[in-house]
Amino acid sequence: MLTIRTMWAAITVLVALLPVSATPALVAGAEPSTEPEATTTPIGMPARYEDPAGDVPGGAGPDIVAVTVSQPEGPLVSLSVELASEPPLGYDLESWTTDMIWIGLDTQPVTDIEQGSEYVIGVHGADLQEAAETGAHLYDSSGDGSALFWRVVDVAVDGPTVTLTVDRKLIGDPDVLSFFVATIIEGEEEASQADVCPDEPPGEYTLTPSW
Repeated sequence: MLTIRTMWAAITVLVALLPVSATPALVAGAEPSTEPEATTTPIGMPARYEDPAGDVPGGAGPDIVAVTVSQPEGPLVSLSVELASEPPLGYDLESWTTDMIWIGLDTQPVTDIEQGSEYVIGVHGADLQEAAETGAHLYDSSGDGSALFWRVVDVAVDGPTVTLTVDRKLIGDPDVLSFFVATIIEGEEEASQADVCPDEPPGEYTLTPSW
């Protein structure tokens, strides 16, 4: 099973970056309608997973309050991580440490997960502003090898909440998504004890058809 530290060590040595797929263009030339047409893609209802504040004894990293999973439009899937304080992720130049959100994704029901995570999204406090402008990375270990999708995850910050949005086609267009969210302080000799939501087992979210 890949740990947070070994996963990010692997990411740093990847040299082959996969191109981002182009966003499908809108169909032009449609006649205007007097009534709004129904969307061609249903919007998934959000699911909120709460996490007790201060539930990690001695935890020094960001404290998760809740995680909300939703399908805002079309093939997009969003995970909103609400933390107990803002700014949501910080960093310390003196100690060379940074807060981190780590999201593990699996494209199968929780009961079928064997080990590790098929996909990982991560964002650090030290580069949060840059990620909000350019996007975060998606690490894919679902096949025989591994790949890093460069800046394909949209990042938005609103108060203490960080929302990460990815196109489900990049993760195999699944019908169900199992996930967990963890926060730690990275850069210390030993990474801080993680706050995880949901605690156990991972969350499971059923996706609506993307077309």
